[in-house]
Amino acid sequence: IDSPSTPAGLGRATQLVLAGHETLMLFQGTRFQVELLDEPTYTLGSRDNPTLYDAELRLEGEERPSSKHGLRCIDRGERSSSIIITAAGGATGVHTESCVLMPDRCVVVIGNQVVCLELPALSVLWHVRGDVATCYGLYLASGGENLVLHGECEISMLTPEGQRLWAFSGEDIFTGRFDINENVIEVIDFNGQMYCINVRSGAGEVANAG
Repeated sequence: IDSPSTPAGLGRATQLVLAGHETLMLFQGTRFQVELLDEPTYTLGSRDNPTLYDAELRLEGEERPSSKHGLRCIDRGERSSSIIITAAGGATGVHTESCVLMPDRCVVVIGNQVVCLELPALSVLWHVRGDVATCYGLYLASGGENLVLHGECEISMLTPEGQRLWAFSGEDIFTGRFDINENVIEVIDFNGQMYCINVRSGAGEVANAG
């Protein structure tokens, strides 16, 4: 399934069934593939986990992690590296909008964090707190460079280096429908109110949800 702003064939995601995991998403790039797994029962620092990773990254600080996602990079058919990331904030699973795959990096959302990793090593390039509560999904903006983040409390745009260009908040949390095209984002909040947001500027206005 391609996001509305993803070039055809880049970042294509397929949901797979894997014993011992609730969900595994496979993201297909021009050279690399990235497997993204939900790992809610993973124990950090233990060698007794069903799946072992090359590295562990904890982003929750002193808080209890709400989400645990594993990543594995596949380079020319061979698994080359792996990492598991934990974060606080609202709990997230893995789905088609959990990851944006670029030629040399991938960007994932987990809990309230956005994490960028270099491919194929899966070394962390940067991470930022994307939303005060939960990061629901990530999309490539028109042009294929900047990233649109669908957060629970804010819709925002990030550069490939993780810098925030703009952020938009509504009257309530953004738990309703989210659509993005080349120029406009349409999102509905908890109370059913629709907002139209300009992709370039982040300027938004209340619209009739119909």
